[in-house]
Amino acid sequence: MSHGVLRFAFLALFSAMLTAPGPSVHADAGADLQKAESLMKRAEVNLQSVESGVRGRTSPPRGSAGKLLAQRLAQAKGDLDPAGQLLANVPDATEGAAAAKQRHADAVALHDGLYAFLTGENAPATDDSAGTKLDYKQEKLLKDARFYMNEVQQKADGLTALHAQLLPIEDQTTINHKVVFTAMNDLARAKDRAALVKERLDQLPADGAGVAPVVQQYNAAVEAINGADSFFTPLAEKLHTLTAPANYPDFEADYKRLAELGGMYSRPENLEQNRVEAAIAVRQSNAAYQEMARIVAKYKPIIDQQTDQGDRMAGQMKWFLDKYQAYAQAAQATATTLPGQIRADVAEAQQYADQAVAEQKPMFFQGGIPQRFGWADEKLALLEALDADAHAAMTAEVQAAKDRINEQERSLATAIIESNPLPPDNFQGPDRDAAIAIAVDGWKGQQPEFELLGVRVPSQAWERSTRWEWFADAFHHVDVSTLQVQLLVADESNPELAIIRPVNVKKDHNKGDTMIGVPLWSIEDDVQPRSYLKRDKIR
Repeated sequence: MSHGVLRFAFLALFSAMLTAPGPSVHADAGADLQKAESLMKRAEVNLQSVESGVRGRTSPPRGSAGKLLAQRLAQAKGDLDPAGQLLANVPDATEGAAAAKQRHADAVALHDGLYAFLTGENAPATDDSAGTKLDYKQEKLLKDARFYMNEVQQKADGLTALHAQLLPIEDQTTINHKVVFTAMNDLARAKDRAALVKERLDQLPADGAGVAPVVQQYNAAVEAINGADSFFTPLAEKLHTLTAPANYPDFEADYKRLAELGGMYSRPENLEQNRVEAAIAVRQSNAAYQEMARIVAKYKPIIDQQTDQGDRMAGQMKWFLDKYQAYAQAAQATATTLPGQIRADVAEAQQYADQAVAEQKPMFFQGGIPQRFGWADEKLALLEALDADAHAAMTAEVQAAKDRINEQERSLATAIIESNPLPPDNFQGPDRDAAIAIAVDGWKGQQPEFELLGVRVPSQAWERSTRWEWFADAFHHVDVSTLQVQLLVADESNPELAIIRPVNVKKDHNKGDTMIGVPLWSIEDDVQPRSYLKRDKIR
C-alpha cells in the first residue's frame, strides 16, 4: 500500500494509554523508605501500648480491656504490612535500608509474640467493675460515652485500614478523589463523636468503675484519627485542587474543539458526496489525531479521577476514536476504488467528445464533458490525499485525456463559441455589489487593465464551510463562505468576443466577513472555446 493511505495507519486506541498501569518498580527508594519508617513509628506506638497493657500478666485480659488491646494490635499490623511491602522495594544498598528492615523485623516479632499471648484461652475474665462505684448520673454518662465510642472506634478502624491500603500508592494524585472525600466525611464524623465521648469522660472520676478501659480506648482511637487526619487532609486538598473545574478554564473550548474534530470524521459518506471536504479531512488526519491526544492528555488527571468533566472528556474522546477509526476504514476502501471511478468519468467525457465531433454537437463541450472532468478532478484531489503514488499515475492519464479532448474542442471552436449561452445570474443578495468589487480587484492581479462588459453570479447563495484546518503548525478554526463571480471581460484580440473569467470570492466570518477574490484560472492559461462569449449576447 502506498504512503498516502498510511496517514491513518498509526491509529492505536489512545484510551489504552489512559488506563495503562504505572511502572511496577518504585523509582524513588528514598520516598519508600520514608513512608515505611512513618508507618513503623505508628505501629511501634501501638505495640508499646499493648506490651504495657500485658506487662506482668500471666494471661491475657478479657472484656473491654482485652478488646482494646486486640484493636491496637490490629492497628499495628495494619501499618506493619504495607511498611513491609514498601521496604521490599528498597535496595539493601540504600542508606538506612538495613536498619529499617531490621527495625521492621523486630516489630513483626513483637507483634507476633503479643498476638500469641492475647489469643491464649486459659485466662480468667477481667472484672471491669473494679474501681469507685458510680452514681446513676455517672452510669448514664459512662453508658453514653461507650455508645459514642463504638462509632468512633468503627470510624477509626476504617480510616486506619484505608490509610494503610492507600499509603503504598506511589502517585497519590491517582487515588480516586471520591474515596478520599468520603474518608474526610468519616474523619469529620469521628472527630465529632470523639468530642462527645471526651465531654462525658471529663465528667467521670478517673478511678470510676469501668472508666479506665473507655479512656484507654478513646486515647488509642484519637491517636488513630490524628494519624489518618495527617494523611487524608493534605491529600484531599491536593485532589480538590486537581479536580476543581476552576483550574481547567479552557475545558469548554477544548471540549468543543474535540467535538468538532470528531465531526470531521463522523461522515464517511463525504468520501463519495463531498470529496473536497473529505480530502481536507484525510490530509490532516494525523494532525487531528495528535490534537485529540494533546487535549486528552491535558485533562488526563480528571479523566483518571472520573470527575463530571473528566467523564465528559473521556466520552468525547471515545466518540472521536470511534468515528475516526470508521472513517479510516472507509477511506482505505475508497482509495482502492477511486482510480476505476476516475477512468469511468474520463471514458464518458471521451465518449461525449467523440459524439460531439461526429455529430457536430458543440453543446456537449459546455455541459457533459466539463461536468465529467469536474468529477474526475474532485476524485483526483481526494486520491492525492489518500494515495500519492496512485494519484500521480491517474493525473497523467486524466491530463492526456484532457489534451485529446481539448484538440477535439478546438476543431469545433467556432460552433462552440456561437452556441455558448450567457451564464445565469441568480444571486441578488445585499452584498452582491461588494462581492463583485472584490472579484474585479482579484482579477486585476492577473490583468491590471481590462474592459469589463458585464458580470454574472450563477449561484443563488453563498456556500458556507466551517471546519478546523491544520496550518502554521497549529489547528485554526475556518469559517468561510464562497461565491463565484463570473466577469465578462473584453477579448483584446477579437472585438466581437468576451471571455468569461470566474473569480471565487471568499468571505471570512472569523475576520469580520472580510472578502478576497481568487481567480479560477491564470491569465497565462489557455482559454478554451467554452469560455468565450459573443458580445452581442451580453445584456
